Amino acid sequence: MQITMKDIIDEGFEIIEEVYGANVEAPVNLDDIQDMSLDSFEEGSYDIKMDEQEVYTDNSDTLFSVYLKGENVLLSTTMGRVKIYLEEYFESKE
Repeated sequence: MQITMKDIIDEGFEIIEEVYGANVEAPVNLDDIQDMSLDSFEEGSYDIKMDEQEVYTDNSDTLFSVYLKGENVLLSTTMGRVKIYLEEYFESKE
């Protein structure tokens, strides 16, 4: 059986990519905080320039969680395990 992404979507699956140990760099948008003093410049008190954000995954681990109609069916596992799960799921529906 050839399983397509449309089959997976139509069944109600959602696959979440989880990246552990990635480095994220983004410039702080200083233009938005001109009225704020340096004393009140704290983590989370500013916006970042999302369009200039860089994500480095060279030394990170990528895992996946799978949800079926909003319920978790696989948690933080490999892509290989996700494929096996989906193949077995659709085979059991035949």
